[in-house]
Amino acid sequence: MNRSDLKRILGSAPMEESVVEPLAIPADYRVLVVDDISTNCIVAKRILERIGVPYVDTATNGEAALALAAERPPNLVLTDLWMPGVSGGDLEKALHERLPDLPVVAITADNDRDEKRFPEQPGFRCVVQKPLTVENLHKVLKDIL
Repeated sequence: MNRSDLKRILGSAPMEESVVEPLAIPADYRVLVVDDISTNCIVAKRILERIGVPYVDTATNGEAALALAAERPPNLVLTDLWMPGVSGGDLEKALHERLPDLPVVAITADNDRDEKRFPEQPGFRCVVQKPLTVENLHKVLKDIL
C-alpha cells in the first residue's frame, strides 16, 4: 500500500466508486477490528464504514479486544494473526469460549500462508490477506451476512 492508497482509504483523497453491491447490514451491526498496528485499525475501520457497517470498534491488542467484546459484543471480529502477547489465534479461542457463534476472521500480511494452510486455527471463518480493500472486506461481510 502506498501513500496515495492510504490517503484515498482514509478520506483525504477522493475514492473512486467501488463496483460492489450494497449489503443489507443491520442497523445495530458491530465489527471489532484488532491489530497491533493502529494505522491498520484505522484503515480497516474506514473501509468498513464505507461499506456501510454502522459500528466499528478497534483494539490494538488481544487483552483490549476481549474487554471490548465483553462490554459491547460484536457481530464479527477481524483480527491480525501475529500480535505480541495475545496472538490472533489465542484471541479467537478466548472469544469462542465466551461467544461460540461469533465469526472471527484472520487478517494477515504473511504472504507465505493462505486459507488452506491454517489447520492449526480451525475457529477462523476465513483468512484475508492484507492490504485490506473494499472488495475483500465486502466479500467477507457478504459471506457472513
